[in-house]
Parts: sequence; structure tokens; C-alpha cells
Amino acid sequence: AAKTNYCFFRGSLTALQTACNEQATAKGNFPGPVPVVYCLDHHDGEEMEEMEKIASAGANGVLISVACQSSDGTVDLMADG
Repeated sequence: AAKTNYCFFRGSLTALQTACNEQATAKGNFPGPVPVVYCLDHHDGEEMEEMEKIASAGANGVLISVACQSSDGTVDLMADG
């Protein structure tokens, strides 16, 4: 038997929504749904807009790869201004 505490997901937002909807069907049943965490593996300056879409698809969280870090070791997700 296998146990999991999270579903780490990478793929299209349509597929993410399908995975989130599938987990929602387990609500109230044992062992119940697991949180779906979307794995963001790029840094293109559009993360805040993309996170809104990820949240709308039903993800419970976002994992940001350390490969996205800037040269000073941080991940800049704040819009300029």
C-alpha cells in the first residue's frame, strides 16, 4: 500500500483542473482528498498572473523551483512599480 500527503503536479492548467476536480470527489470519503500543489519550473516575470490561473484551476499551493532563483538567491515575484 502507498500513502501520499500531497499531489505535486506539473502540466497544463486544463490537466491541473482535472486533477483538482478528481481530488474534490474524494471529499468526505476515507482517506479523503490530498492537496494539489502545482510545480512552477520557470521564471518569466508573469508569475502573479499565472498564479491566479493556477488558483482558479483549484490548486492548493505552488512550488517554485530553486532553478527560478535570481543571482542573489531570491525569487522575485513582485511586480515592478
